[in-house]
Amino acid sequence: MEKPKEMFRFPESFDVSDDNLDKDGTTPSPLDNPSTTPSFFVRNDEEKEKTESANEKDRKTEPPPVKRGRSLLSFISDELERDYLLEQNEKKLKERRKRVYTFFKTPQHLEKFLFFGFLLCFDVFLFIFTFLPIRIIIGLLRGLRNIFKRNGRKILNPVQKVDLLKGIILVVVSLFMQSIDTSVIYHVVRVQSVIKLYVVYNMLDMADKLLASFGQDVLDALFWTATEPRDRRREHIGIIPHLLLSFAYVSAHVLLNLSQAIVLNVAINSFSKALLTIMISNQFIEIKSSVFKRFEKNNLFQMSCSDARERLHYSIILLVVALRNFAEYEWNIEYAYSSFFPFAALVIGSEFLVDWFKHAFITKFNNIQPDIYLTYRKFLAKNILSSRDDLVFTGHTDQVSRRMGFTALPLAILLIKVVGQCVSLNGINGLCFAFSGYLCLCALKLLVSITVFGKASEYIKDDVTPVLDANTVRSPNDPTESNDKIFKQSWSFEPLNSVQDIYGGFNSNTKIFTGR
Repeated sequence: MEKPKEMFRFPESFDVSDDNLDKDGTTPSPLDNPSTTPSFFVRNDEEKEKTESANEKDRKTEPPPVKRGRSLLSFISDELERDYLLEQNEKKLKERRKRVYTFFKTPQHLEKFLFFGFLLCFDVFLFIFTFLPIRIIIGLLRGLRNIFKRNGRKILNPVQKVDLLKGIILVVVSLFMQSIDTSVIYHVVRVQSVIKLYVVYNMLDMADKLLASFGQDVLDALFWTATEPRDRRREHIGIIPHLLLSFAYVSAHVLLNLSQAIVLNVAINSFSKALLTIMISNQFIEIKSSVFKRFEKNNLFQMSCSDARERLHYSIILLVVALRNFAEYEWNIEYAYSSFFPFAALVIGSEFLVDWFKHAFITKFNNIQPDIYLTYRKFLAKNILSSRDDLVFTGHTDQVSRRMGFTALPLAILLIKVVGQCVSLNGINGLCFAFSGYLCLCALKLLVSITVFGKASEYIKDDVTPVLDANTVRSPNDPTESNDKIFKQSWSFEPLNSVQDIYGGFNSNTKIFTGR
């Protein structure tokens, strides 16, 4: 007869000897000893506990049961008299209220930075007309003195070479632009359709940004080629090819800016304002292309600098259009004012609104506090003040050009061409008028420079952000945290005192604001 199969086998570690019996003589169950409990019993117990805990959570999260048998009047009465317990979500509601306040505070802090950046770019622009000619004359006189003295010194030092190259580019490209007939371009543009002009304007705007990025590298390459020590191994193609490339770049950029001014002039002076309306509405498309992207502090800093540069760029383009209109109306200020300034105000006003909404939503979606713009302003201020150091081998104008991405030469040449066409300077009266205008520009340059350096010193001394030291600011990453929480940032406030720093430029890979 076959032996029945075992339904259960005790584990080997379980002792069933007489010494291990209970007091009543029965064999203890293996379930009484947790260390000898079979694994499938343990798993079943754990699964049972998990199931019970999950059911308990479901019971807690389930909505209260609906009372049955209620009348329609009682349901309406409950809906009208039901109370809310907002205190349960107090933390979340306070945070949302704080976000609303932050959204409306962003334009205020943004304008503080953009105004300071606008002044920096405007100061660089005025430098081309005021101090650069004087520096060139002084450099040439010192060069002639060194030639005749023959004392072993270099004829021109590196700074004087850079100033002289800027003057050569300014004169040569200005003479080239005098041969361009703007009236022909104006009539060619005027007969085009609205849609075609809209496409052309967008292409010009994109090309301007690309040329501004590439042109600074072209000019820096020229300046470094001219000032590089001669004892080094030659790694360049020569100063003449670099100079010709700079001529080509500046001429192309001036023609592009001139085309922008002509298209805008056609839009303002046309009987149908459809083109102007489309151009203004096109600026709001910039919000769509920006707010839904992820922005770090470095990217936001570059965008803010670009917005400050664009404000000065559009201001000079509108100034060119205004001069052309005033000359066409024979300087009838009243008539020109009524036909030009309302539309110019629309263009500038739309630019302001776009910047406000764009930065407000960017800071909201990326959890960035609005006082980061004050940090950006402080960073620019320290860069400007460091340019006054004797050990720095570059002026504040070059630093601003690299930090802000602003190249003043093309806009300066464009303004020279338009002023030469609109204002006649003949005879002694013309010379007196030109000299008076130059003195006014010098006074304005001094005023702007004093304001810039004074404000920069004020921003460094009176920093509104509570800090532990010069390298700490509030954390903008988590708005739910307390404002007292701080984090370290890596600053690059050192002066540009090496060749790599001077001519390396500022690109997207440069980590200025790196939180830890």
